[in-house]
Amino acid sequence: MRYRSSQGEVYKALRQRLVRPGVAIGETAGYPRVEIHSFAENAPTDKDGQVRTLSLVVESMSAQSYGHAVAMNEENLDRLLADGWHVLGNGFTILGIVPDQLTELTETLDTKEILYRQLQRFNITIWQN
Repeated sequence: MRYRSSQGEVYKALRQRLVRPGVAIGETAGYPRVEIHSFAENAPTDKDGQVRTLSLVVESMSAQSYGHAVAMNEENLDRLLADGWHVLGNGFTILGIVPDQLTELTETLDTKEILYRQLQRFNITIWQN
């Protein structure tokens, strides 16, 4: 079996899963928004090279309030941990998603606006069939 990176397929699937009214997904200038970043794909864990883990961060950003950023992160968790969407394109399947470290950040923008951020790390187990 030829090794292929799963990052592109995982990114597309997560982005599609997180789309919802009122929240931009990806690199835009507006808030509220969710970004998917900091991918790290690990070496296969089985002898056939079909199973591996991938870690990434889903970041929720709001200029409205800390509570809004928290609510966005909770919605992300609900959407990503739900059943029924784990078969990806290009021969990849998500075997499991585990939320990991949650980091909160608050920063002041050049406009004097306060930006509230929740950075949720996920560990995802992938099967390449």
